[in-house]
Amino acid sequence: MLCIRPRAPLGLPFLLLLTGCADPGRIEPDWASLNLTRFPAVTQASLRGIAAWNEDVVWASGSAGTYLRTTDAGNTWSTGQVPGLEERELRDIHLFGPDQAMVLVVGSPAELWRTENAGKEWRLVHRDADPGMFMDSMDFWPNGRGLCFGDPVGDSFTIWVSDTTGNTWTPVPSPAIPPPHPNEAGFAASGTLVRCLPGGRALVATGGGAARVLETNDYGVSWQIYDTPMAQGGTATGSFSIGVNQAGGAVLVGGDYTAPQTRPGSAAYSEDGGRHWEPSETPQPGYRSCVQAVPNSPPDTWLAVGKGGFSRTADGGRTWTEMALPGHYTMSFAPYRGGPFVVAYLAGAAGSLARLEIPCAR
Repeated sequence: MLCIRPRAPLGLPFLLLLTGCADPGRIEPDWASLNLTRFPAVTQASLRGIAAWNEDVVWASGSAGTYLRTTDAGNTWSTGQVPGLEERELRDIHLFGPDQAMVLVVGSPAELWRTENAGKEWRLVHRDADPGMFMDSMDFWPNGRGLCFGDPVGDSFTIWVSDTTGNTWTPVPSPAIPPPHPNEAGFAASGTLVRCLPGGRALVATGGGAARVLETNDYGVSWQIYDTPMAQGGTATGSFSIGVNQAGGAVLVGGDYTAPQTRPGSAAYSEDGGRHWEPSETPQPGYRSCVQAVPNSPPDTWLAVGKGGFSRTADGGRTWTEMALPGHYTMSFAPYRGGPFVVAYLAGAAGSLARLEIPCAR
């Protein structure tokens, strides 16, 4: 049974969780007892970026240079605009600490801005004024190095990599990157198009004229590329989000943004870490813009969200189950620190923000 509250005191445990989780290891989520808290909108900005530092501190970013921050699990949100970016889109956000954030500005000029003091001050970290520039997504390796991916300029994808501080960014030379197919690009839909993994490995998903997966194993120095069975060939088709786990499983979600109920080509899975892909079994979920692994759960457990709703899989993306939850654009799980449930924060259109609690199965 799903409980949806417009707003509720988060300090009150709900009845089904009184026993907590007895098993200290990974536990199957109790999907029948979800608790969704929807917060009153404090902005009308379209929110495409969200990042949870922990269950209390969460940042979001979006249109009109808007950023939001809560330090009390969503009970209250502060909001602001990065000075000078009031007409720009902040499509991705990454946290270095509870008060330290970096936002990605899409379009031209493509920019990265950073704050060290919870948004009181912002500084420009990197800028590329090429008129064709459009960066889509960024992620960081455990050692602090970063990777930012963007649409092709000329005959090459745009990829920036950083040093371990995230303050100095360098473009990867075009000859190191496999060339794009005609009209192949990325989608700045949820900030989850890039996944950085330990040891210098990273995966990047593409769409449009082709839907493929780029891979590096040396922090972006060299790249390989793999085909996928995702929808492709249209201006709004392809992979919109990629997930990969340490067990070697990987999933893609996306589809056709202009026809979100179209199911074929909206999900795929890999059993070798993203090199070979198979289409998910029918029915596929339809358009989804973000996929995330569910913390403290078996490694094949994933949750996907899009403007049309939610879907989940417990078998690494082979099969998907729809869920009776309202759609959002993007999602971030708080790191699991123990307790009766895992927590995801959601962001979407017109400033929508929510908190989803997923309890352990009893």
